[in-house]
Amino acid sequence: MTALLSITGVQAQPERSGGITLVKVTGRSFSQSALRAVEKTATLGAVSNDKKTLTFDGKRITLVVHTGPEDDMLSYRIAGLKSPALLVPQGATLNIVFINEDSDMKHDLRFTNKKASFPAEPDQKESTGSPALAPHTKTVRFAEQMVVRAARTGTYVYLCTVKGHAAGGMFGTISVR
Repeated sequence: MTALLSITGVQAQPERSGGITLVKVTGRSFSQSALRAVEKTATLGAVSNDKKTLTFDGKRITLVVHTGPEDDMLSYRIAGLKSPALLVPQGATLNIVFINEDSDMKHDLRFTNKKASFPAEPDQKESTGSPALAPHTKTVRFAEQMVVRAARTGTYVYLCTVKGHAAGGMFGTISVR
């Protein structure tokens, strides 16, 4: 059975991400000070020794996902880690604040059951998630707040579908256990 998605009150396309169900997406923007406050709301996960995996045990998880740092524009940063593998319990609800920190590129955060390697321009119809966010200005960081549910066990992918980004390494995994 395919779930329908609700995106800010608008009925969306059927779920295409496998076991990651998008519940809600809301456009946001933050000043630098507001961004610091949002950072403090993130759920602390257990970091693996190799600093490549974050493990969460709770059923309510808040993630703050940044993209576009000047020194590595084709990555996501979660809890200071570069595109980490995320391990979450089945049935967990993830409140994700996705922020574009890039000064000259759009980025999105989408979820799929497709595996790497990715084409230069992944088909958005095979994923669900945020629209592409505009680069930041001097005073505003553009963001999307998403609520997703880890509905079924399995390993899924989060990625950027902007042309060339996922193929350039801008992706990570979410394992629902």
